Amino acid sequence: MPEPANWSASTPDTGVTNMPCWVPSDTSGVQLVSCGRWWDALWLPCEDWGHLPDVCPGAGVIQNRADRVLVWLVPVGSVTGWRPPGAQVLDRGHLLPVPPVEWSTSWWLTWRQPPIGDAITDPDQLRRAMSAQPAAGVSDVCVRCGCLPLTPAVISGRDADGRPLDLTACQAHATEVTVALEHAAELADTPRLRRAQ
Repeated sequence: MPEPANWSASTPDTGVTNMPCWVPSDTSGVQLVSCGRWWDALWLPCEDWGHLPDVCPGAGVIQNRADRVLVWLVPVGSVTGWRPPGAQVLDRGHLLPVPPVEWSTSWWLTWRQPPIGDAITDPDQLRRAMSAQPAAGVSDVCVRCGCLPLTPAVISGRDADGRPLDLTACQAHATEVTVALEHAAELADTPRLRRAQ
């Protein structure tokens, strides 16, 4: 089968212009597209990340109602090793069902946010949005910078009142958070001056 060009012009039946060649037409329906060529796909479960398209529409978001997932297309290799809670990275060797751009409602597979340009979302923008709006029940964001770390460090210590405390930090801030907890423990061990009444 011949390889398509990277961009198509306009589809005469819909008037949609400048869509990447891998976006199927309304008449062809859903197409399986190989991941790892134009993009990788990040699948996130709707029950945990359903709010994210409102915060980070990116360049397009696919909603798969059958599998109850949202899909962002990201540059090839840009999210390798990154595993937000419940996420699955689809890269080379995976096939992704892609709906026509005209499908935005009532089908099992739709564009929750219609594609813009190449439909590829900046992974840093996505990471920032996920850190600012973590998944339901997720508490492993860095206490220092708010990022969602690839390999979080959980640091145990005591707060200034001596109560046990576990904090999550990214690797870049783990030492700083450890020092802060050690300082808090020292404060807890220091007799406090009372104000005269």
